[in-house]
Amino acid sequence: MKRLIQTGLVLLLTVLVVVAIRLLAGLPFPDGRLGQGLSAPKRPVIGLLSWLPLAGAIDPHGRQVTPPWQVLEEIRQRFQVELVPGSVEQVPDEIAVLLLVHPKGLSEPSLYAIDQFVLRGGKLLLFVDPLSEADTGLGPDLPPDAGRASDLEPLLEAWGLRLVPDQVLADGTYAMGMGLGRGLAPALPEDWLGLPRAALDPRDASTQGLAYLSLASAGLLEPLVGASTRFMPVLRSSANAMPFAATGIAALREPLGLSRELKPTGERYSLAARIRGPARSAYPEGIEGRREGLKAADSIHLLVVADTDLLSDPLWVQAQGLRAETVRQPWADNGRFVINALNSLVRSNAPPAVARLR
Repeated sequence: MKRLIQTGLVLLLTVLVVVAIRLLAGLPFPDGRLGQGLSAPKRPVIGLLSWLPLAGAIDPHGRQVTPPWQVLEEIRQRFQVELVPGSVEQVPDEIAVLLLVHPKGLSEPSLYAIDQFVLRGGKLLLFVDPLSEADTGLGPDLPPDAGRASDLEPLLEAWGLRLVPDQVLADGTYAMGMGLGRGLAPALPEDWLGLPRAALDPRDASTQGLAYLSLASAGLLEPLVGASTRFMPVLRSSANAMPFAATGIAALREPLGLSRELKPTGERYSLAARIRGPARSAYPEGIEGRREGLKAADSIHLLVVADTDLLSDPLWVQAQGLRAETVRQPWADNGRFVINALNSLVRSNAPPAVARLR
């Protein structure tokens, strides 16, 4: 409890520091109404398939209802959102972008459905995580003993990249606690990251207008040797970074634990990447009962993020007001990053399903 209170205080101080930096630099604050202003009669359809409770959940122990996450509220302001079940065997044609969050234990038919969706021109925004701080076990369709890691390994391999297994990135330069004073910095360990503009690819559409992103226990993405696709980093660490085993990170989060063990490699690691280019199916022979699917595509397009916590409210919005009239004010640009990413995928090389919506 003492550590939770300490972490909460440091997060509050982080908010104040970010606010001060924006004021001094003359930077605009994230708009709490990110999606308003779209007047098109038909909005692009985003399919949401999530193992985290973005749409809200009921706590089976306390029987309390948790509201939808703010990031989903922002998405709903601009797009039409359709919930996709974890047992999906065919992604509907009307879905322009599949927002896939923290996938666990997907069956072969469901993996094949996503594989075929991407090959036929559907766009994918994928959030995976080696250690999701937001994973409390309340998400829908969670398999028993699922753990707090997620991956999409067979499909990622076919698309030319991988999430490095059981690895969390610590960064001595971009640690969220940096700049809050020596006595406070250890309360937020070096694997809780505050990414400034220098960590964002200024050429990518998803980072336009952003100044600060916050992540927690993020993983590492790597391109595979010989891949036919292009791996384009979108978010990167500083050179003062080092991977740690996710399974042992908790023991190193004691005061100064990660600081003592951090031995920077000099490499800037990829935390998010855009993938484009020709690709083959992860199931070239199809699956049982479905042998006539697509074998390859001349071009696929997806954006992969190795962190799910950036979607959660505590990492980018601050609640203000009374419970009945709570206003969640953004202090980081996480929500706009997601909106930008979805927009960039919807607008690029629209498949027939998107063209019909225009």
